[in-house]
Amino acid sequence: MPRKVQSWPPVVVWANWVQFAPGQRIVQTRRQSRMLLWCRHGAGTLKTHGPGFDLIPGRWLLLPWGTPMVYQAHAQAPFLLAGVHWIPRHDPAAAVIFDVAHANESPLSNLPTRRDAPLADWDNQILQGDVSHAESLIALAEYLVARFNTARPTAGDVPAMRNLAALLVEEIQRVIAQVSSTPASPRLQAARQYAALHLAEPLNIARLASAAGCSRATLARLFRREMRTSPAAWLARLRLERARHLLRSSPLPIHRIAHRIGLEDPYYFSRFFRRHMGVSPRRYRVTTRPL
Repeated sequence: MPRKVQSWPPVVVWANWVQFAPGQRIVQTRRQSRMLLWCRHGAGTLKTHGPGFDLIPGRWLLLPWGTPMVYQAHAQAPFLLAGVHWIPRHDPAAAVIFDVAHANESPLSNLPTRRDAPLADWDNQILQGDVSHAESLIALAEYLVARFNTARPTAGDVPAMRNLAALLVEEIQRVIAQVSSTPASPRLQAARQYAALHLAEPLNIARLASAAGCSRATLARLFRREMRTSPAAWLARLRLERARHLLRSSPLPIHRIAHRIGLEDPYYFSRFFRRHMGVSPRRYRVTTRPL
């Protein structure tokens, strides 16, 4: 008697991050997984068979099965993207291969043991939102990226990756129920993109409002309504995430990292970092693994 496909559980098959080079373009003709993609820092665009999407820090996308994808990094501030891939239905009797087909020519393409399946109200559309609306989802996804980065899973990790996939799906269902797929307002997008591209400069709320073409009060209302935070808190988080990445992934001295995130005084940067992270930048660097 054939096994019921409906009973096949999901499994996470890949998670990683990619730092793009300035202006780099990557084309993937047909990705055969469902994917959560988010931008850690920098900027760029993702084009699919439909509209294009601007990716700036804190922006995430949920991408359906089979989406063609063209990544285009910004020429001056290329994005760092992270992503998690899962197979909605994977034959429990088949070996799990921890990899993803990105084109029809891939050996993993069109395997009968890997099947797509809609999730709640999410079928074939692309959904998008902000990390501030999906913090637990992104935290889980970041854990998966760190785990895959430490070592590629083996057959012994399959039960854990099935459990994590079930938890991932649960979090996605919760986010879909709470977050609209309507893009952020043009003014808010303009302010956030300006910050992503000019983070090394001494940014302030007045400059962000000017880039958005509105008053500071209007910008504050947009941030509260669409991101549930203030412009100052969002900018601080953007600087913090950029600093954490540089501390993990580069040998730059502390004062250079301070300059990269727009804080000219390294002592102020150390106080800023300790206030948010509970440790100094130097301590953080030696106690965290590169992601």
